[in-house]
Amino acid sequence: MMAVTFWPTRIKTMPWRQQSALIEVFVASAQALADDTTLDLIGESGILAGIDVSYAELTIVNQAFASDLAGQRRIDIGRTERPNVLLILLEGVCGAHIEAICRPTGVKSNISMPYLDELARTNLCYSNFLTHQGQTNRGLYSILAGDFPRLTTAIPKMAEIAGSGKTTRSFLPEVLRKNGYSTAYIQAAPLGFMMKDRFMPVVGFQTVLGDASFDHSYKHNEWGVDDLAFFEKAIDQLKALAVKSDPWFVTLLTVGTHHPFLVPDSYKSHADETERIRSFYYADEALKWFLGECES
Repeated sequence: MMAVTFWPTRIKTMPWRQQSALIEVFVASAQALADDTTLDLIGESGILAGIDVSYAELTIVNQAFASDLAGQRRIDIGRTERPNVLLILLEGVCGAHIEAICRPTGVKSNISMPYLDELARTNLCYSNFLTHQGQTNRGLYSILAGDFPRLTTAIPKMAEIAGSGKTTRSFLPEVLRKNGYSTAYIQAAPLGFMMKDRFMPVVGFQTVLGDASFDHSYKHNEWGVDDLAFFEKAIDQLKALAVKSDPWFVTLLTVGTHHPFLVPDSYKSHADETERIRSFYYADEALKWFLGECES
């Protein structure tokens, strides 16, 4: 970090692009503690506090981070009625595990997910993307809110909303619910962890289900049920929603590929691999079954 601090700058490059965000966060944090003030490094503009930038530079940065929903639809669904929306989050899975995504970047992994790779090849996918945090609650918040998470180790925005029971911004499930959608959030893990039992209803999910809602599994640990049992439960919920005339928005979060990894004893495939690698193969096959059931 000291090397970055004293590394000579380039005159033609804007100063904010040559500074170490880690150093700036450390300095800003220390100053905030000295001033006995509350520090939020991400303001309305989404820019790190403590970085000395000119107004012109700040304008350029804000424009780069601004939302732009204009333009043509990327996917033509080929129908006029409102479609059902299914959002599936596979815990711990990233682009490095999908060959079609990681090949352009040169990244290699010893984990392979053949079915997800097939989906990536035959559908719209992105090989370049940026993640700001690795924690589930921060990622879920960003996906559902379209907003940056708090980039420090301070209280996550999800926890603040769960604690207060209210929010000042719109969330995807809330927007869809107000437009006639039935909304449901289902996860394999206990809902109390990361306060998702309190957060999800606030942001617009009418039905919220977690580990306590599962009466069957092929394997279970403190994190919840295995991925196949999870998707079987999800199918039952989708069938119940299909009876209604309203379209639905459902978000699913698995847990089998989270340490210590959930692989049922009955799963015999890839027996020579580690439990971690086998859990990804198991998740891949469970997802293939699930989407096959959705299409049937």
